[in-house]
Amino acid sequence: MALGVRPLVGVVVMDGLLASTGIGSLPFLDIDTACRFVADARLDLSFWPQLPRRDFRELMVPQFAEALPCLQISLADKRVWLDLSDPDRKADALAAFYERYLAGDLELGHTSPEHAAGLYAFLDELSATGRRHPQLKGHVTGPMTMALGLNDQDQRPICYDADVFDCVIKLVEVKARWQAARLRDHCDRVVILLDEPVLSAFGSSAYVSINEEQVIGAINQSVEPLQADGVVAGVHCCGNTDWAMFLRSRVDVVSFDAFQYAASLALYPEALAAFLDRGGLLAWGLVPTLVATGTETVEQLHQVWADALDALTAKGIPADQVVRQSLLTPSCGTGSLSEPAARTAFKLLAELRDRLKTELG
Repeated sequence: MALGVRPLVGVVVMDGLLASTGIGSLPFLDIDTACRFVADARLDLSFWPQLPRRDFRELMVPQFAEALPCLQISLADKRVWLDLSDPDRKADALAAFYERYLAGDLELGHTSPEHAAGLYAFLDELSATGRRHPQLKGHVTGPMTMALGLNDQDQRPICYDADVFDCVIKLVEVKARWQAARLRDHCDRVVILLDEPVLSAFGSSAYVSINEEQVIGAINQSVEPLQADGVVAGVHCCGNTDWAMFLRSRVDVVSFDAFQYAASLALYPEALAAFLDRGGLLAWGLVPTLVATGTETVEQLHQVWADALDALTAKGIPADQVVRQSLLTPSCGTGSLSEPAARTAFKLLAELRDRLKTELG
């Protein structure tokens, strides 16, 4: 699909200005509390809450691993892995997976309530209110993080098995499409982000055998079917990375930790200009989560934003274009924070959004 003809600006950005949303995880143990929190957070794009403290199956890799061939889950050890030790069993499992995938069985991407309690509670709440939203946001673990974060029985990352890696990419696709279909019942446009925190280590000795072509290929294969379904599809990375890699991919949204790494985006002006010119959106993670001290202020975050805009305009990127094509988010999920700290983060997000809208509106 040619992204250059997809008119994104004004579709995701509400009122033509900076819209706010969350990344995914929240620190709550109670499902209803988490859903009430999202509803009360004054977000422009509401999202369903991931609750990793509630159950290890809601951690990033286990949450979307269901349906992978030869998957093993140990509740006692809080561990997931693939047992690929039996070649015949592996071949049969792969064949069964591809049979369903090639038949277009979207239920292959079903995520069970045990793995995503917050999603089901969120959908129930949407049904109960009966309100139709302009847009809603969902999220899945990206193919690289899934393939590098999940091991086989010998503790070897499954990305090094070409057949299984291909299954991971296809599973991420159908997981996202299945989720988007549920959200679409309640909104006009679905936004889905692939979470790729592992790519903050891209190029390091840990993943020296993974190249840019593989990364872009995996991401593109995951998002293109979503885009064909009318979904706005993006990628989120909470660490520093080669941002040009994401900007040159076919994603619609690049979500990043702007509090720590906004300056690094200006290192890729040509790729950024091309991304914005084709309608791409930047999701600025201006409210820190991973390095939050509890002393952050709206003025401080506003200055980070202003400095970042100055750095981009110095490289020839029009400030008004950036503003029109940007979202505001926390820098990452808030699942690692205390509940009060998570509440503070979203309060700062709402206040920053309001200030910027007042200034720029």
